[in-house]
Amino acid sequence: MATTASHTAAESWPRRTMTGHVSSMAEGILHRVVTRCQLIDSTARLSSMTQDDEGSTFVTLRCGDTCSIHRLNEAAQRTMPFCRTRVVESVLDGFMEVCITIPSRGEERRLVRRYVTKRRVPAYLIVLAWILIVTATVDWVSTVRQNSALYAAGAAFKDEL
Repeated sequence: MATTASHTAAESWPRRTMTGHVSSMAEGILHRVVTRCQLIDSTARLSSMTQDDEGSTFVTLRCGDTCSIHRLNEAAQRTMPFCRTRVVESVLDGFMEVCITIPSRGEERRLVRRYVTKRRVPAYLIVLAWILIVTATVDWVSTVRQNSALYAAGAAFKDEL
């Protein structure tokens, strides 16, 4: 398939390999991260990418001399909030690298579920507080109406005497 100059790298994913195999989700995510990091530092490049038996993907990115490694780390965290990122120094040549651990689908599902549960509990407490406020207000209004009716009936009884 011929590509034109107007196509960006992001539009070409998922990509087919020479054997016709469609690229994996981790490769698509990797491409998105590298693209985001290259917006910050055009010389950022992929150093390595490996996968383990559980389905987690480990990515290492290097930045050039023009950018801070911490900015690349923040860009990776913003692109993939459920991934673990850390900054390390390469043992071989001393360059600083961003190591990104992309969780497997099952682990990511657990992380998302935990994130949503933590955010949901305060929301439920706020809704409960509003329900209690509305209930208390309705109770107060009914008590005031009942007392005013009793007061009016008492005043009418006094006038008869």
